Amino acid sequence: MQARTHLILPGAPVIKRLDNASANSSGPVDISIPNVPNGAFVHDIAVNPTNGNEVLVVMSNYNIVGLYHSVDAGNSWEAVEGNLTGDNNPGSSNPGPSIRSAAIIPAEGGSIFVLGTSTGIYASQNLDGSNTMWGKESASMIGSSLVENIDSRFSDGDIAVGSHGRGIFVGSFQGEINFNAPDNSTVSQNFPNPFSTSTDTNIPVNFANRSRVTINIYNITGRKIMQPVIDQIYQPGPTNIPINFNSTHASGIYLYQIIAEPTDEGKKFVGTGKMTFIN
Repeated sequence: MQARTHLILPGAPVIKRLDNASANSSGPVDISIPNVPNGAFVHDIAVNPTNGNEVLVVMSNYNIVGLYHSVDAGNSWEAVEGNLTGDNNPGSSNPGPSIRSAAIIPAEGGSIFVLGTSTGIYASQNLDGSNTMWGKESASMIGSSLVENIDSRFSDGDIAVGSHGRGIFVGSFQGEINFNAPDNSTVSQNFPNPFSTSTDTNIPVNFANRSRVTINIYNITGRKIMQPVIDQIYQPGPTNIPINFNSTHASGIYLYQIIAEPTDEGKKFVGTGKMTFIN
């Protein structure tokens, strides 16, 4: 008897979005990418931390499109491998790298899109379908090492890169990060600064719209330590928001993040700053 083997490929990858995580949710919405072949699988998903509608999806397998971009929460997708595509011919000298991970970083001139690949780190600020141009980053340090994971910290824009065989690298796009969303709201340096347990410090904010506001405080390692304001309504105009630290917090530099969601029309605002606490 001759034995026979059958190779069964998995179906096309499924991606779903949950718009409301409450008990009354209507359930997940299917936002799967059309025409992705059977056998491809989702390797990574990156979401813009200041705009949840912007998403990058990294796909893995041979001879497939490996990168898709959406600006409408997955209702439509565009392939954006661009110059990383390669020609997909057997034995080609230009097969293109395999894409392993992605991150989206808010920046002054628009989002910075960062990819980890089998040949190092690439970045772009202009996604234009098949015309997208990806430039190599940290060529002298990371070089062409395989980069399996990327993680970015929204509070200050630092990036951690996990490579295969070369360890972990930490860096940032210095001078390019601007966490303020494009509206007329502003956040200024807290005062007094430095401050201590004997006095509150105040964060001056000028809101362009009536907004629902949350404030997060992070330590220098990026761990959130408190939320002194949660979903509080503020009217348009300047205001000083008091922040109180207690004696359980260590002396040092902390990061504050103000998130303002307009209750009517207007754009979401995110502002950050650094404060110094002396215990």
